[in-house]
Amino acid sequence: MNVRNTAYNLSKYVFGSSRDLRVAAGDVILVKMRGTAVYRSFILSIESADGSVFVPFAVDDFRYLGDGRDAVRLASDREELLRIVARPDLGTPDPDMSDAWRNLPNSQAARAASEWVRCGPGTEWHYYAAVIRPAMLKATEPPAGEP
Repeated sequence: MNVRNTAYNLSKYVFGSSRDLRVAAGDVILVKMRGTAVYRSFILSIESADGSVFVPFAVDDFRYLGDGRDAVRLASDREELLRIVARPDLGTPDPDMSDAWRNLPNSQAARAASEWVRCGPGTEWHYYAAVIRPAMLKATEPPAGEP
């Protein structure tokens, strides 16, 4: 899945959106991230277009694959990926990042359930992967007053 950057400041943020994405338990999500700022982090949540189902990602869901293009091949084998013990650290966003996340059109449940992940240092691309587990597929609660 590739995402289109819809951020208001393209040099500072990446807000991703994709069309017609279908995810299921066992699917692998690959994230490529870099940032020279000490605080640079990313956060990820997938939500259905109607808001009825979302997939939150916690720090422990991610495996750190390393930097460089060779890391991508690790994400192609689920069994090998699940054996990787390297995890990223919990990240902390700056106030702009927090505001941007809070103001996205995702449901409150989808925004609240994911965790910030700290990006590896330097200008190299760092790769992270997560396998979607059945327990990660969450149904959102209907708004008050609806069945």
